[in-house]
Amino acid sequence: GETDVSGSTATYLFMKEVSKLDDVAWMAVVGSAEIPGDLRSLNRIPLEDAVRVGDVEIKRVKDRERYLIKFLKKPWNKLSSSLTAMGSVGYYRDGPYLAVEFLKRRTIEEDRVKEFEELRKKKFNQAFAILAKRGLKVDGMVQWFHLGELFKGLGSKTVGTFTSMLSYRRICSPDKYLIGFMKFEKNLPRIGEIDGEWVKVSIRTPKHVAAEIRAGRLPSASELTVKSAEKVEGSGDGHSFAASALIPAGREEEFIEEFNRLIDEFRRSRKL
Repeated sequence: GETDVSGSTATYLFMKEVSKLDDVAWMAVVGSAEIPGDLRSLNRIPLEDAVRVGDVEIKRVKDRERYLIKFLKKPWNKLSSSLTAMGSVGYYRDGPYLAVEFLKRRTIEEDRVKEFEELRKKKFNQAFAILAKRGLKVDGMVQWFHLGELFKGLGSKTVGTFTSMLSYRRICSPDKYLIGFMKFEKNLPRIGEIDGEWVKVSIRTPKHVAAEIRAGRLPSASELTVKSAEKVEGSGDGHSFAASALIPAGREEEFIEEFNRLIDEFRRSRKL
């Protein structure tokens, strides 16, 4: 699954059959390297291509590979963070298109990136402060929060980045799934407006939950998310340890109720 071939690797391998793409293999490396552990299996192909053409250098630090994008003099994670800020925080300011242009030109305009990163830091600090004061709501195997319109003007992917960061903080229990909600803006730049009122859902699996999923004692985030979203007439996707969904506004608690029901059902089936 996701440990063998990421979405960026799959895209790279598909396009490689159409055209010679060694000079963009580094992009697939940046997209794949967030997977825990050294890149392996099919994810190794773009890495080897990028190393061969001189775009990526592999360094080993504390028994783990680290990937340096040589021509930008940046480690993959710094570049990934910059691109994520542009694409998500800058979603309503042409951020995704700027990111693509920077990738094509093999350069990064640091001033533009800094603008988006500072806005993200400001909004995230506001959200962390609110949750530090209110705490997370707890329901069964789920801990959750709702940001409402706090991230208004930012792309909905932002709540996923925030939820990931929150999953490593003390406020978050390592033993429960973490779910974050934010209001989804109806206007999609260069696409149009969607009907209805919607909420973006982000699901993450803190340390102990992830270990239980690997051991087969808890269901994957994607399985729970897809089924729970369908139950409330929404849609979801993801992988074992992270997932997202779009559901009708006002049905958040129904989503959580179904999420918990599915966990209980999974556990009962393992005891038979």
